[in-house]
Amino acid sequence: MDSEKALELVKQGVTLLFLDVPQYTMVAIDTQTFYVGPAFKGIKMIPPSTHFVYYSSSSRDGKEFSPIVGFFIDTGASESIGSLQKKYSIGSFELLSKTARLNC
Repeated sequence: MDSEKALELVKQGVTLLFLDVPQYTMVAIDTQTFYVGPAFKGIKMIPPSTHFVYYSSSSRDGKEFSPIVGFFIDTGASESIGSLQKKYSIGSFELLSKTARLNC
């Protein structure tokens, strides 16, 4: 990605925050997959559009995964900065919505 495109995504892209997600959980958006490490807090610089976000909990060693759970997010071009928050529930092994959109 060139620097101009990166700067545009920083200014107009969306940040998806994932709070308290256990290590080794698989988190993905569209075709990009991430495996949660100790410093993982979310995904940034997401272009305004409709995206499919999905995740799968894992065993403590990260070798076995649960079925994939997903949801769509739709961010418009009129939003300059958006933030969608999800908090992981250890008891139910799911991401709970803490939706807060910020328009700057």
